[in-house]
Amino acid sequence: MLRLSYIGFLVVMLILPVMAEASVCLRLSFDNLVDQADWVVVAHLETEGVSVWGPKHLRIFTTYRFKVTEQIAGTGPEVFTIVQPGGRMGHWQQIVKGYPSFQKSVPVMMFLRQKGASFQVVGLSQGLFSFRKDELGQEVLHQETQGLSLVVPNGYATSHDQNMVLTPAFAKKKIKELWRAKEAS
Repeated sequence: MLRLSYIGFLVVMLILPVMAEASVCLRLSFDNLVDQADWVVVAHLETEGVSVWGPKHLRIFTTYRFKVTEQIAGTGPEVFTIVQPGGRMGHWQQIVKGYPSFQKSVPVMMFLRQKGASFQVVGLSQGLFSFRKDELGQEVLHQETQGLSLVVPNGYATSHDQNMVLTPAFAKKKIKELWRAKEAS
């Protein structure tokens, strides 16, 4: 009987990691992103992430260093770091779905919240927008939500084809407008 319970436990432990394909979180509107941010910038990853073990060697955390190319709202340093769970230490790798991934020297717009001496992207990866070309060749900002299962307030899940796509000019104008209202309240 004990052996059967042990085998059942092993089966569950082997299947469970496969089942965790996304983090679930509340879908944030553009207004929510601005409201929850301490700072909105266009920046690029300056150096590859550096991973370290957390307390008791149970979790891995990675620090990314960014250089600001444009401050859109709020104020902060010219160079800043983002620390988030996940990374690689030797032969161990920890992947945390829903957190943003970054490519060196690629500019992105980020809605950031200060956390101690570093920052975090608002709403896991919802606060990260990449610059892309649309089907007409126009530059747009595309919201990055890989690894997220987003739920709207009524409880229904949304799909990735409902990511925000905005022109940079409209996004910056809207952010500044919402930021002024936020500061006035």
